[in-house]
Amino acid sequence: MKNFVKRSMVMLVLLFASSVGFAQTKVVVIPMAGADLKPLSNIVTVAKENGDFDDLNNALASITDASVNNPYLLVIAPGKYTLSAQAVIPEYVQVSGSGRYATILRATGGTNALEEAAAAIVLPSNAVISDLTLESRASSSHVIGIYLTTLGFLDRPAVIDNVFVNARGSSASLWNIGIYDAQGDAEIKDSIVEVQKTSALGLSQ
Repeated sequence: MKNFVKRSMVMLVLLFASSVGFAQTKVVVIPMAGADLKPLSNIVTVAKENGDFDDLNNALASITDASVNNPYLLVIAPGKYTLSAQAVIPEYVQVSGSGRYATILRATGGTNALEEAAAAIVLPSNAVISDLTLESRASSSHVIGIYLTTLGFLDRPAVIDNVFVNARGSSASLWNIGIYDAQGDAEIKDSIVEVQKTSALGLSQ
């Protein structure tokens, strides 16, 4: 739900420095709104309360003009969120959670074909996902966490940074895949992929 209440969100970065034998804590405040309390452009927020949206898919759908010269940052506040449908991240959009264990996305959909539709999140080139946990749960035969693909002109590979991907199917699952590289390049940094199978015949990778 769109929230038109004026807001001023801040990101707090704690910098620890040592000086004269004792530790000092410095707080750097980065404003997420302008001086007149109007939200900055090209920043979209998802939160349980007081965000622009409370659903990631609705937030992604609101971004229609992202480009190499007009990138977006989508910030997800701490909390657990259920994906209402497969989340397709547009090119030139960075989706950032509030920390690997602070922001948790859970997907329950899937298909019976080893293809893009079985994935919880589709990540194209020129897009970034960072600082969150993705739990992919489905009762279908194929469970995929992140599906990598290439859309349009390849300026830079997709980036997965500080993400915990957990893919787990049911007893009916044949394939459980954390990250599926279909046709795209990706830069994966400081991330964990955990795949669990519950079927004796299932394959995990």
